Amino acid sequence: VKPLELEFGISRGDANKGLALFIIGMGLSAPLIGRLIDRRSARWVMLFGAAWMALGLIAVALAPSLQWMALAILFMVAVGATMIGPLTANTLASRWFDRRRGRALGLVAVGTSVGGTLLVPLIAYNIEAFGWRQALMIQGGIILVIVGALALWVVRDRPQDIGLLADGALANRAEAASHLPAGPVWTAGLLLRHRDFWCIGLSVGLTFAVTQSVLASLVPYAADAGIDAQRGALLISVLSVCSILGKLLFGALAERVDKRWLLLTVVCFTVAQLCTLIVQPDFALLLVICGIAGFAIGGELPVWAAIIAERFGSRS
Repeated sequence: VKPLELEFGISRGDANKGLALFIIGMGLSAPLIGRLIDRRSARWVMLFGAAWMALGLIAVALAPSLQWMALAILFMVAVGATMIGPLTANTLASRWFDRRRGRALGLVAVGTSVGGTLLVPLIAYNIEAFGWRQALMIQGGIILVIVGALALWVVRDRPQDIGLLADGALANRAEAASHLPAGPVWTAGLLLRHRDFWCIGLSVGLTFAVTQSVLASLVPYAADAGIDAQRGALLISVLSVCSILGKLLFGALAERVDKRWLLLTVVCFTVAQLCTLIVQPDFALLLVICGIAGFAIGGELPVWAAIIAERFGSRS
């Protein structure tokens, strides 16, 4: 955000429009990619997504203007991220786990927090050492190599493909083939006419909107308060570590507690964070509230995925 403000002479709001375009691109492409994952191999979707996102980051880095940068974010980075992100990860976890789905989704969601803990300081260092454009190219290379390798050599679409049932139960291939994923087949029309779809979508969507907006603005907010870049990166790292704990805790609770109460708890944590930011706290209190926000952001992902899987089934 800060380098874009300096280089292009734009406001904080305009600099954050990149994130808005990224989320819009993910939202528009998600229904098509979700349908693709149901019908084709998730491995190849992820492999293509890693390459496409990496090319998109390189395109942003080389873009001569904000307009070209916006197009690359909307049509390349966002689409590639959707192919390798929570949509694909949650779909695979829901196929592979039934009885322990909550814990599985919590562990899968930990990946985003580990990424935040490890990569945010690395990206901050790369921006200071090489500039923001070169830092984006390095990030594209990391995504291509790591995600591409995992998709090619580790990911398998369904347990039935290798003679297993959900939760790792052994079966011969004939028996495994007879066990289709649970739940009915939902069409887009049926979903759009269903009340639960809208209730889940709106509640989770609004909460995500708040947490992601705050997350994107947290380091610039800290900088405006006189907190240096290293301590600003520490805020993100603390948030990410607490997010790991939140994902594991909420994922385990999702198997035992009504998921609606868990989602309400996430909302309360989010409100507490916003109230604290309004009063402009010192660094110590900001560090604490980032930990609380981490629990909220962490709990949101596995609870959201568990509600969807429970209500609509893993087949769709």
